[in-house]
Amino acid sequence: MAMIDEERWSRTRVILEDLKQLTADIEAKRMMAKPNIYRKFTSDLDVVAIVSVGWICYKVITLESYIFDIHWKLLIKYINYLCLI
Repeated sequence: MAMIDEERWSRTRVILEDLKQLTADIEAKRMMAKPNIYRKFTSDLDVVAIVSVGWICYKVITLESYIFDIHWKLLIKYINYLCLI
C-alpha cells in the first residue's frame, strides 16, 4: 500500500513540475508578445499619422485650387458682363 501511494505521489509530483514549467514557458511567451504587439501598434500608428497628414495636405491643395478656379471663373464672367454692357 505504501508503495502505491509513493508511486502516485511521484507521478503527481512529475505532473505538477511539468505544469509549473508549462506556466513558466507561457508567461515568458506572453512577456515577449507584449513588446511585439506594442512595436506593431506604434509602427501602424506612425503609418496612419503620415497618411493623415498627406491626406490633409492633398485636400488643402485641391480645395485651394478649386477655390482659385472659382474666383477666376467669376472674374471672367464679370469681365464678360462688363464688356457686353
